[in-house]
Amino acid sequence: MLIYRSPYLLLRFNLSCVLLVILLIAGQVPSVKAQAINFPHENVSDLRGILNLFHAFRRACLEQPTDRDLPYKIAPEGYQIVSRMTHLWGEKSNDDPDDSGENAIISRTGSEQEDWDGGHLFIDFLMPTDEKPDGHCSVKWKRAWDYKEDQARIALGMFGVFDAQISYHLKAVLKSRPDDSFIWKRRSYGGVSDWVTRCWDAYFCNFKVLYDINPKRGIDISITREVIER
Repeated sequence: MLIYRSPYLLLRFNLSCVLLVILLIAGQVPSVKAQAINFPHENVSDLRGILNLFHAFRRACLEQPTDRDLPYKIAPEGYQIVSRMTHLWGEKSNDDPDDSGENAIISRTGSEQEDWDGGHLFIDFLMPTDEKPDGHCSVKWKRAWDYKEDQARIALGMFGVFDAQISYHLKAVLKSRPDDSFIWKRRSYGGVSDWVTRCWDAYFCNFKVLYDINPKRGIDISITREVIER
């Protein structure tokens, strides 16, 4: 089968490659408009809730750099922005040192404990500083089982596809060594894994996943963006 290769298309491809290299060398990040998080699935303790977590992490931590306006641009409907201290203690104070805007939490309830109790994920930001110019971004989700039976089977099923779902939905490559994460004494599935994916349209972001999928307690997962490779 003869395939015709257009010189014009080849020229466009080569120019695109040159432009990408120039952007990488110059350290320029193409502008990406922040979009509000709109959870694609029902928030329940199965794969649907995990996919919501991946969606929130991608939109909050991978699509654009962190700045003070970002939490307000991407907050899902029904969520609020509070300081880390307010989220931790559950009440706002005028003397709260975190009100400087150096950190922000996107929270469903405004309280860490109430988010945990209600099974709502929250997004944690630290704003960029001279020491850490990329800031900090993580998404955390803990939820008890929405099912009265078959929890062990559901937990095993989620654990069996967990790495594959991370790779597919976050377009990521596993950097750490895969291991047997079944914890016999607690009869749960838990572990820590390191990944890398494209971010900010020009760079590579490393991120860490900590998870505990427990047939008795439920699900506890956090994803944290770490080093950005330029």
